[in-house]
Amino acid sequence: MAPWPPAEVTRTARDRLLPAGAVWAGFHTEDVTAHSDALLVLFRWRDNPSRFGIRFRFPGDAPVSEWTGLPVDSCQAWADDLAGLLTEEVLTGFVARARRRPRDDFIELLWPQRTASLAFYLTAVEHGAGWPEQLAHPAAPARRAHGPGRLIGWFQAVTDDERSAYLGQAVVTWEPAASRTARLDLVRVVADAPADVFPELARRAIDEAANHGATRVITDLRSKTLIRYGFRPVPGTAEYAVETSSARIYPIA
Repeated sequence: MAPWPPAEVTRTARDRLLPAGAVWAGFHTEDVTAHSDALLVLFRWRDNPSRFGIRFRFPGDAPVSEWTGLPVDSCQAWADDLAGLLTEEVLTGFVARARRRPRDDFIELLWPQRTASLAFYLTAVEHGAGWPEQLAHPAAPARRAHGPGRLIGWFQAVTDDERSAYLGQAVVTWEPAASRTARLDLVRVVADAPADVFPELARRAIDEAANHGATRVITDLRSKTLIRYGFRPVPGTAEYAVETSSARIYPIA
């Protein structure tokens, strides 16, 4: 069969993806356009100040689902499966793990390259009773922030095995004295933690701040990792800052 006309695919995909909640409540489609030989989906993610885009090749002579890889028999079926793929990917962390390519007015997200799996994983810490013992002492920033609603994110790293042993934690909060500014209060790891634990905790905290609408993150922590992520000294202070739109916490394509 002849390929479906790009204009028809674009129109069908736009009608499917533009309505509020078509992908997920935190995924806000702004436009769906034909761009060269690909369909470009432009969107906002949660309250992140950046605008993102993902490209998909137009279906060929034997169209298959972008989600399942199985044949599809209509533009509508293709667009429905595209929505399903986007939902699955964004809910499993695609925006955070994707490679990024800056464009004129958006950041293009590309599929991440396969890497070796980490020996640990990160989880959000729920405020309340039953905290792991290791979180109790150094977590004062998270406790202080929770009452006034300043806490953005509190994360811990644990080993990816049956022990789920504690490896470290990170806390990011709102800075009350500055609009849309977050503070990286804490990134702390145990002495024998794998080398990737500190960078991953810091990255997760900064990314969470951006997803809550922060345009800037400040900290008084000193770390080569944070310098590599784009933090620079704030003149006249002992602090460091980075704009979330330019933070180098993601793989660059």
